[in-house]
Amino acid sequence: MFSRLLVALVIAGFPPVVAALPFGAATAQPKFDHPASHEPDRVKVTLSDDQARRFMDDFARCIASRQSVRAAAALALPYGSPQQQKAASALAGRHSDCIGPYSGTLQLSFDAPSLAAGMAEYFLANPGEIAEQRRRDPRSFTRVQPTALETFGECVVAQNPAAVEALVKSDVASDAETAAGDALAHQLAQCISEGQTLALDRGALRQLLAVSLYKHVAMPASAQP
Repeated sequence: MFSRLLVALVIAGFPPVVAALPFGAATAQPKFDHPASHEPDRVKVTLSDDQARRFMDDFARCIASRQSVRAAAALALPYGSPQQQKAASALAGRHSDCIGPYSGTLQLSFDAPSLAAGMAEYFLANPGEIAEQRRRDPRSFTRVQPTALETFGECVVAQNPAAVEALVKSDVASDAETAAGDALAHQLAQCISEGQTLALDRGALRQLLAVSLYKHVAMPASAQP
C-alpha cells in the first residue's frame, strides 16, 4: 500500500485548514429579546487531512483559472522556495472568492507546494492554457536550476510519465490515488539516491509529481535555450 511505499521517506504532514462556519442557522431559535441582536450559532470546524487536501486542490485550481499568467509565473519559480511562497500568497490573497460562500471568520493555512500542485493540475487538465500562457509570457516557461527535491520529481516523471499522469488525474485522497501511488513504487525506489532522505507523505508526493509533470510537459528540456 501507499504507506509501505514510503518507508524510505520521512513522513511529514501539513497543517489542517480551520474554518469558523455557520452551523444550524436555519433551525436555531433566538435567545435574545430583540431579534436584531440575534446571530446564528457558529461552530469551529476543523477539516481532516484528506478534506483539507481536496479543499486546497479546488482552491488552487480556481486561482489558476482566474489568474493564468500569474499562476504560470509562480510555477516557474523553484519548487517550495521563498519566492514561490510569496507569489502563491499574493495569488491566494487576491482570490478569497475561490474559497466559496461562507459566513463568519476563516483561518486558512497553506504552503507554496499545495497551491503550486493544484495550479499545475489545472494546466495539465487544460493544455490549451499552457500554449496560451507560453505565447503571452515565454519567460514563465524557462527552467531554473532545480532543487534536490525537484530533481527527484523529474527523475520519477522521466522514468514513467504515464504512471505519474495517472496519479495526477486521480481524485485527491481517493483509492485511485493510492493505487496510482502503488504503481510508482519502482520509480520511487530508483530515484532515491543512497543515503538521501526526503520529507514526503502521500499528499506531498502527489504535489511534487504534479509540478514535475507540469514542467515536463510545459518546459521540455528540448525547448530550453
